[in-house]
Parts: sequence; C-alpha cells; structure tokens
Amino acid sequence: MEIEDTWRSRYRIPLETDRFRLRPLTPGDEVWLTHIWADPDVNRYLWEPDLSPDQAAKAAKVMVDLDAFRHHFGIWAIEEKSTGARHGWVELSKLEPWWGPNDEIAISYVLQRQSWGRGIATEAAARLVRHAFEANRLELVMAVVVGENVASKRVVEKLGMHLVKTKRVSGRDLQYFRIDNPDPPRPDEQ
Repeated sequence: MEIEDTWRSRYRIPLETDRFRLRPLTPGDEVWLTHIWADPDVNRYLWEPDLSPDQAAKAAKVMVDLDAFRHHFGIWAIEEKSTGARHGWVELSKLEPWWGPNDEIAISYVLQRQSWGRGIATEAAARLVRHAFEANRLELVMAVVVGENVASKRVVEKLGMHLVKTKRVSGRDLQYFRIDNPDPPRPDEQ
C-alpha cells in the first residue's frame, strides 16, 4: 500500500488551470457522471451511445471504482474554480488494451453538453498533457478522434497534435493524433 500511496502522490495529484481544478475521481462523482453517460448527444462519439439510466449509473460506478486503482494514469474531474461546477472529465490511459504490446498513452476528454464550445476541453487537456510530460516523463501523448467529430479534432489540433494515421474500427473511421514531448526524458530518467 505504501508504494501505491507514493505513486498516487506523484502522479494522481490535483492539477489547476486558470479556470479549472482537475482532480482524481471520488465516489461522490457517480451522480454527475451518470448524467453525462445518459446523454446520447454527449455519447454519440463514444462506444456506448444509447445507455439507459440504469446502464449509465452502472457505467459511472465502474468508472469511479476502476479509477481508484490507477496510479500513474487515470481520470480527472474538471471542476470550475469559481463555482465548483463539474463540466466533465479528462483522462490519460493506455491507447491499446493493457495486455497488448502497445505502450502509448492517450489523452481523452468528455464534457457535458452545456459545457461545449467554451474552451474547457482544450484548457483541461493541455494541462493534463503538460502533467504527462513533466510528472510521467512520457516521450509522446496520443489522442484518438472519431473522424466526424470536428470539435474534438479542433481540440487536439489546438494542443499541437498532428494526425499520424486513420484506421477503421467497428465501422468507424478513427483518427490517431500525436504530440511529442518538447523536453524528452533522457535514457537514464526512463
């Protein structure tokens, strides 16, 4: 448990931007996460677009429960500093399943519909990318965007990411973006 606490105190720390506080999820987050999961407009670019209220509640609970076990990566709630309002989440996670050979880490973000178009995803994602480069000392960060999600493509482009490939998965065109660490770790730091 001591190693877990050490990892979490270094990697899963609250982060801040000018407007927002990013913090690891807690059990109390299940309520607002359920509302996001239940909104088909929010979820149309995710893998489970049509969740019932019960399925959305289960997805939120699983999300919070699993996030408690992540040490280096995970999910951060996006909270407005001035009001405490929660807008969504930003995440660092493994791009491919954990059992696969790929070790690339990707950033993703999901916002409630009322928070769209306000620069929230860009501000929160930029802070988490900086954290990935500074604390995690990653050489690069990826993002995967559903091809027709124009707003999400704008976010990753504002982060300085560039398109590296397009791949068709489960009937969807996925676009893979990448940004390299401007100050990559030295071999003795990895």
